[in-house]
Amino acid sequence: MTQAHSEYIREHGYNPNVAYVKVRWKSDQEESDNTEAIAIDGVDAIHDEDILFYCNSLQGLIGLTTEGPGEDFTVTTFIGFENIE
Repeated sequence: MTQAHSEYIREHGYNPNVAYVKVRWKSDQEESDNTEAIAIDGVDAIHDEDILFYCNSLQGLIGLTTEGPGEDFTVTTFIGFENIE
């Protein structure tokens, strides 16, 4: 993810604010069939229904790839970055 983030910045000239991922739900250990959006920086509230989770940084996103007591899901597959307004 770190390399993809750097490549996105190099290509576009700005930070992405959304990452698209697949997640595994802790409740049933099933991976979601849907691609989920996780906000990593500055996403307007009008996108709330499209965003699964808000984290504050790339490091926060990376932290979601390890199982822990915090969230109801774990990021299993990284798909890509985007910047939505």
